[in-house]
Amino acid sequence: NKLSATELYTVYFGESFLVGKRIFSKGEYPVFEGGLTEYCLQSVSSEYPAVFGVIENITTGTKIEIEQNQALRTGEINAPGEYIARFFTNATFATEFPAGDNHTFTIRFSIIENGSAPGPQVNKDSLTAYSKFQNPVNARSVYYGVTYQSATKGFITLAFATEKSAYQYAYNYEKGMVEIQPDGGFRYSGTLVVSQKVKYESSWDLTDAVHYFAQSAVQKLYFDLSDEFTYTTLSDEIISQTENLRTLELNNSVVVFANEHEAAELLKNSGLPLLNSKRYAYATPGTEGTVVSGEEAFEFVKDKNGYDSDTVVIIDKDGNRYSIIYNQSVEEQLIAAGCPTGIVTVEEKTVYGDMTQYQAIF
Repeated sequence: NKLSATELYTVYFGESFLVGKRIFSKGEYPVFEGGLTEYCLQSVSSEYPAVFGVIENITTGTKIEIEQNQALRTGEINAPGEYIARFFTNATFATEFPAGDNHTFTIRFSIIENGSAPGPQVNKDSLTAYSKFQNPVNARSVYYGVTYQSATKGFITLAFATEKSAYQYAYNYEKGMVEIQPDGGFRYSGTLVVSQKVKYESSWDLTDAVHYFAQSAVQKLYFDLSDEFTYTTLSDEIISQTENLRTLELNNSVVVFANEHEAAELLKNSGLPLLNSKRYAYATPGTEGTVVSGEEAFEFVKDKNGYDSDTVVIIDKDGNRYSIIYNQSVEEQLIAAGCPTGIVTVEEKTVYGDMTQYQAIF
């Protein structure tokens, strides 16, 4: 009773109850590989009561009984599953008349099948998420835009993946600007033309005019990473909170995806994630609004013991290998090393040598 719980645990189990191949996991309990992992109960002097208990695979229901004695006890764990191990220091604890002190140790862990270690996963998943950046800088360079003015001097361009979808949007919008007259005629002028609406007697003439102005409103445009103006946009928060973007007072022009479908189409690429740093530029509404810009670099990370990632190497199309330093910009390292742009292979290994390879674009 003079020892803390941690000190007492160390007396009976050393630094760890399980010794073997640890698998990185984001779960609550540690994971080890079957066949390469042993349980270990330390030998103790007569000064301490010996522990006894059960190691149970709660997935299969099988149990390993551990008898009470002071000797060193070890054993291999093979079967995959979720485990709970319970140990006690007093044999009378579960009887009708328990006597003396009792210490209980409960240990939870999982075992995966031998040979099924997945290899590094965290950086691959992070890179995939990083590359799903919903921003014009991540879109393909060519798009079709329909532009209108905000409540002040800044313009708002809606980005479409195809000329057809941009035209359809512009045509429907222009149709909505037609005024039907009492005599059955129509009044209409293109929305970008500041003039009084022209009267059309014929619906055919009106249709031709709407088509003309809708077609004129569609422009073939480009996202250019060397020109911040072409990819300045609005934050998702501002877009979601604004029912009509035209009401925003913008000092700076912006480009936004027309809708989720157009965004998905424009953000399609070869399916491979991007290693390059992500540039961004966000305009803030208001009379004092400015543009906040910068870039976010992708960096590989390493867990403390290398259970998930212990080394990273990037291999170019010619087979040249570039060792990567953790927690530093990947783009800067590859540029400094002279890595050619294009499709590269990322090779990661755990501290045990388990390897994961995947392709990316640099």
